[in-house]
Amino acid sequence: MLRTLVLASGIGVALLAGCSLFTDLGGLQAGQDGGSNSDASIGSDAAVDARGTDSGGEVDSGTDASSCGCTNVVSAYRFSDPANLGTDFFGRNNMTTTVGAPKQSPTTPNGLPGHSIALDGSSSVCIASGFTFNSTADHTLCWWSQPAALANSTNQFAQACGYDTWTTNSGADYLWRINNCNDGGTADFQVPNVYSVGTWLQICQTYSAASMTRTVMLNGDPAKKYTVTDTVPIVEDPSANWCIGSYGSGGYWTGLMYLPMWFDRVLSGAEMQQVNANGCCLP
Repeated sequence: MLRTLVLASGIGVALLAGCSLFTDLGGLQAGQDGGSNSDASIGSDAAVDARGTDSGGEVDSGTDASSCGCTNVVSAYRFSDPANLGTDFFGRNNMTTTVGAPKQSPTTPNGLPGHSIALDGSSSVCIASGFTFNSTADHTLCWWSQPAALANSTNQFAQACGYDTWTTNSGADYLWRINNCNDGGTADFQVPNVYSVGTWLQICQTYSAASMTRTVMLNGDPAKKYTVTDTVPIVEDPSANWCIGSYGSGGYWTGLMYLPMWFDRVLSGAEMQQVNANGCCLP
């Protein structure tokens, strides 16, 4: 069922400038051990506050740390290894199953560093088991995408039957569908007229489990923040695969994707602006 969209009011806030690495590199290393995500608060003892002051008393030298306060990152995909494009920067959710022939691309949004993944409409990377994503709990998912063609039902970051980040309206609209083919009750969240060929778009979307509220923010712009409250919760099949660029056996994306990131909490609007501005400054 299609839910009513509510456009958040308010004036856009300027994006934060500057970039630094995480303030606690030890926190990054701990996250790369492939274990549970109980340590998912990256540098949690050294979180950066709004003034750029490190609560642990440490600030990266020579850079503006105020824009790099990302915490609770479960997974992030940098696409830095062309032979293993599904590698999770934190090692928790490596997408080791490759479908088709995804490629590494040097094209990135807004001058951000690193690489994107190029998908040709028949390729993706997936993780079939052992993942630590939990779509039924509070979370935030952010990514950038640049379509090379527009079509309906093309997925960007999805779990089969439960969690679709689709396109609709001939590919122009964004459609976040939950419980597509499980027993949870399908609910659609449609944001109109967001995609155009060759143009980068960033989506940050959040889910609050207690209230069953979903939000979508486009390009870090508070004036383009949409909200729905569902009547059914997200249901997740622990045996269904997660994929970048498809739902596993269909719904393939055509174009580029950059830095999908999963957080195990709901980010604030200001935090989503930071992600848009600098991608959490992952190296």
